Amino acid sequence: MLLLLLGLAPAAAAQGSRLIPTDDPAYTWIAALQRRGLLLSLNPTQLPYTYADVARALAEAEGLHAVERDWTARLRARFAPADTLGAEAVGIAVRPDVQAAASTRPDPLRPDDDAPHLYPALGLQGWGLWGPFVAEGGLTHAWFYDRDPDGLDAARRLYIRSENGYIGARAHRVSAYLGRFHHHWAPPGAPGLVLSDNARSFDNLYLRFGERRLTLSGLLGELDNADPDGGFTGATFRNGSKRRYVAAHRLDWRPTPRFTLSISEAVLYAGGGSEPSIRFLNPVQAFLFEGDNLPKNDDNNIMIGFQAWGLIGRTRLHAQLLLDDVVVESNYPMRIAFAGAAGHARGRADLGVAFELVGSQTYNTPEPEARYLYLKRGLGTQFVDYVRADAFAEYVLPGRRSALTARPYATVLYQGERTPLMPLIKPGQGEATWVLYGDAVRTVRGAVLVRLQPSAYWSFEADAGLNHCGGALGEGCAQTLRFTGLARLRMHLAAGRNLP
Repeated sequence: MLLLLLGLAPAAAAQGSRLIPTDDPAYTWIAALQRRGLLLSLNPTQLPYTYADVARALAEAEGLHAVERDWTARLRARFAPADTLGAEAVGIAVRPDVQAAASTRPDPLRPDDDAPHLYPALGLQGWGLWGPFVAEGGLTHAWFYDRDPDGLDAARRLYIRSENGYIGARAHRVSAYLGRFHHHWAPPGAPGLVLSDNARSFDNLYLRFGERRLTLSGLLGELDNADPDGGFTGATFRNGSKRRYVAAHRLDWRPTPRFTLSISEAVLYAGGGSEPSIRFLNPVQAFLFEGDNLPKNDDNNIMIGFQAWGLIGRTRLHAQLLLDDVVVESNYPMRIAFAGAAGHARGRADLGVAFELVGSQTYNTPEPEARYLYLKRGLGTQFVDYVRADAFAEYVLPGRRSALTARPYATVLYQGERTPLMPLIKPGQGEATWVLYGDAVRTVRGAVLVRLQPSAYWSFEADAGLNHCGGALGEGCAQTLRFTGLARLRMHLAAGRNLP
């Protein structure tokens, strides 16, 4: 009804430089096609994509299996329709999203209580295109802002926060965006060690240079302040508060579409007089060598990341390594993280394994204000001090639309006692293990994830299974055996019209 009242044509467009939010249901099919060797003009490890990026990649897709034809046809209906809008257009988008979880934390592997929760959300967006320029803004209402057991409440009036609001311009080899939106430096669904969409979206200036074979990108973002004592409340603006910013850049080399090698750096800097810094915005600045050089006006926490993604036939390999700090003291553990995955996808079937390790003090610093967090949510992973292994077998059930997928999977998690908010254990202050500090809790989960997605505009997922806990009983392990699950419905409804 809202679309009819505004008189907008129900035709989505290949809407140029508009960003596709990282939680959009279309990424499920995009990632599945990339695992099968398609849409590889898109960098599999750097999100978000733009509408034009996806439309161009779809135009190059050929030699498809029946399932791949179904998926690309429905992606084309959204991102490259026959009645594409012109270079100057306006439109609106409505994004309903509802989650039903078995605990307050909507993570079946780490439930924090036994109380079922329903988390509705609704996003309203308006956008305009003027050649290479784009402006988009809107509001998101989400109950989870208020109920998040790990992060701070990100909204006040009516549980509403501005999300996906930005202005930008994109040419063939140069793009620039200013506003609030998510970055995810890993494939969809995989952990992003250097930068992920786990935290709330933050205001940032993003620059990108290059195309396909060699690209250089960087961002400078504003985070929440820290209290004078190093705590986080999200409402700190008195004397003694520490202002916090994050800068990150990455260099991607893609000698072929089937191989991507990335080197990235990120620095979270903070201080009583910190401010947006040209020094850290510069995408060719070597943070590792410059972070502690004079003039040193801020405390900083530097991350170095390496990432490789490759496809050999239909077999994929993906690896990430993060170095938070390189130390030489014998009783001071390394602060590192690693994530790796391998799999084989062909036709209707997709098999895969994955492994994650995040050190007990990774993302932490002696100065509390430099912890790698935004509103208490991790800019990389949400949790630290764990080892995790996964295996899955995904199958697309026969059907005209290739819309129904079943994924049985098994996960083993060893979780230590450390969290990113705990004080850093320094040399001489006590024993510090590099991972699995204290009494680790083992969780084994067997479950099935079922996904129904007949369109690139919406999807429904249900994840149901059993968790078995062992070791010392801790948070999320008050029961030896328990059922946990999550169901989620996501939609993206859009319409637009050409400007006269």
